[in-house]
Amino acid sequence: MLIEATVDGLIVLNDKLFVVADGEWKVQAVSINEKKILLDQSARKIQSADMCYIASKRILVIPTFFESRMVAYHLFGRQ
Repeated sequence: MLIEATVDGLIVLNDKLFVVADGEWKVQAVSINEKKILLDQSARKIQSADMCYIASKRILVIPTFFESRMVAYHLFGRQ
């Protein structure tokens, strides 16, 4: 099983690659055969909410539940 937690957000990057976020603030890149953790903030006990991806800028935006803020990350490096 590639995903072992409740999925809170799902972004389809292409027909073979997805970005998945769970409620414990782990963000993973997932393909049919593997997964890679992109971000793990579970030690800080920050819960994430749905996320969005701005493809033209390669920016992943994730709102937090209890901190009333949004965080943004460059995904997959520079353009």
